[in-house]
Amino acid sequence: MAANIFWADVFEPEDITEPLSQSVPLVREAINSQGYADYMWNDLVGQVRQTERKQISEALSDLDGLEEQLNRELVSCDELTLIVENPWLPTPDGIQTFQLQMMKNGQYAWFPGHRFTKQPYLVGKWEGLKDGL
Repeated sequence: MAANIFWADVFEPEDITEPLSQSVPLVREAINSQGYADYMWNDLVGQVRQTERKQISEALSDLDGLEEQLNRELVSCDELTLIVENPWLPTPDGIQTFQLQMMKNGQYAWFPGHRFTKQPYLVGKWEGLKDGL
C-alpha cells in the first residue's frame, strides 16, 4: 500500500469521498473484498489506519457478524475505528432508530426508522460489544 494515499471502498458514497479527495489523494477500489474496512490510509509514522462505517440499523441487525467483521479487519491494520451513523433510543422492548429525511419544505428532520422490538436486551448487547472493542 502506497503512503500518502487514502483508500475508499467503491461502495462508499460520493458525498463522503468527494470532499476527502479535495484534500488528499484518494483511490476508490474494492478494498472490502480484500478484507479491509471501508476506508484505509497510512499515517505519518507508517501505521495502517482503517475506518469501518455502519448505519445503526445495519449494526444492530447482526451484532455477532459486526464483531466478526471488525476482528477480521483488525488483523490487517494497526488501528481500526468504527463509525456508527444515525441516532437511536432504547425502548422498553428494544431499540428505535431514526433516519434523516427531507421534508416537503426542503428542510431535513429525523424520523423514526427501523424499530427492533421484542429484544429487551439489545441495548445491553450493543453496550457490551462497544465495551469489548
